Amino acid sequence: MKKLAVLTAVLLLLAGAGAGGWWFSHRPSAAGETPPPAFVTLPLMSIPVIRNDDRISRTVALQITLELGRPEDRVSVERAVPHLANAFLIELHALLPRRFMQERGSDLDLMKYRLVDVANRVLGRSQVTDVLIKALGERRAR
Repeated sequence: MKKLAVLTAVLLLLAGAGAGGWWFSHRPSAAGETPPPAFVTLPLMSIPVIRNDDRISRTVALQITLELGRPEDRVSVERAVPHLANAFLIELHALLPRRFMQERGSDLDLMKYRLVDVANRVLGRSQVTDVLIKALGERRAR
């Protein structure tokens, strides 16, 4: 009885090792998998929201990170960060007037959509797949 239990345990161990070896040698290759996205973080941006009487009503601070579809685009996007930051500031100045802030608050989905569009216009092709807004702060002017 003892010999039968030992023999059964050895056979189960060999069958498990054989199944594991077959699984790792015959599974789909990693070549067909998509690579993980790359991220590029822009410097902190402060955007003043101008009132109708040309005074600053509040300041909005944003920390923006770009999600890239392909990791190999990271170097070219990092070189374009000054141009991207400038284009983002222009777009956010247009997007954050006083009336917009009073009616809709900080509409992150609209901001993200517009910033992805601006980024891909600056870069010349669809390199940016998403814009992540890590920190959003608002300070009222006195």
